[in-house]
Amino acid sequence: MDEVERIQRQAALVRSWLESPEALRTANAVAGRLRLDCDGSDLVQQAWLRVTTSFAARTTALVDLHGPVEAARYGSRVVSNIGLDRLRSMARTEVVALDRVETHLADDRLDPERGAMAMSFFEELLRRIPVTETRGNNCGGCSVDTIRSIAITVVQTFALETKAGGPDGPVDGRERLERLVDRAIESFGETGESARLRKRRSRCKHCVRDLLARVLDDMEVRRD
Repeated sequence: MDEVERIQRQAALVRSWLESPEALRTANAVAGRLRLDCDGSDLVQQAWLRVTTSFAARTTALVDLHGPVEAARYGSRVVSNIGLDRLRSMARTEVVALDRVETHLADDRLDPERGAMAMSFFEELLRRIPVTETRGNNCGGCSVDTIRSIAITVVQTFALETKAGGPDGPVDGRERLERLVDRAIESFGETGESARLRKRRSRCKHCVRDLLARVLDDMEVRRD
C-alpha cells in the first residue's frame, strides 16, 4: 500500500467514526460541557469537513492511526478542538456585542436633557426587540421569549433612569448595563449565589447582550 492509499484509508476510518452514534454522543457532551450555542450534530459536521480537508492536504500518513480505536481517538480530539474553537469565537462575539451595546447606549441622543429624542430611540428599540431574529440561544436554559422579555425590561429601566436624569452616582456605561441586566434577570426569579445560578445568569447575560447588539445594529443599518 503506497502513502496516498494509507492517507485515504486513515481518512476513511476517521470519517466512519464521525458517522457513528458514538461520535454524536461525544459531540453532544462537548457542546453541553462548554455551553456552546450549537448542538452535537453541528460539531460532527464541522469535524467531518476538517478531517476531509486536512487529510487531503497531507503528504504522509499519521504514524499512530492504524484502526478504528485510533480513529475514534483522533476523531474525538478533532470534535473537542472544534468545540474549543467555537467557545473562543463565542467569547470574542460576546465582547464585541457588549462593546456595541455600551457604545450605542452611551450615545449623545440619550442625554437626559434631550428627552424627546432619547424616548423616541427607546420606543424604537422596544418595538424591534420582539421581532429581531436571535442566534438560537441553545444554552439549555431560557426560551427565546424569556430572553426578549429580559431585554425589554433592561431597555425600559434604562429609559426610566434616563428620563429621571440618569443613574444615581457616577456609573460608566458598561457597569450600568451590567447592573441593569443583573437586575432584570433577578426579576425573572434567577436569584441566589449557587454555582448553577451563577452559570445560568452568565448565559442569560450573553444572550441578552447579543440580542440588544443585533437590534441596535439593525437600527443603525436602517438609518443609513
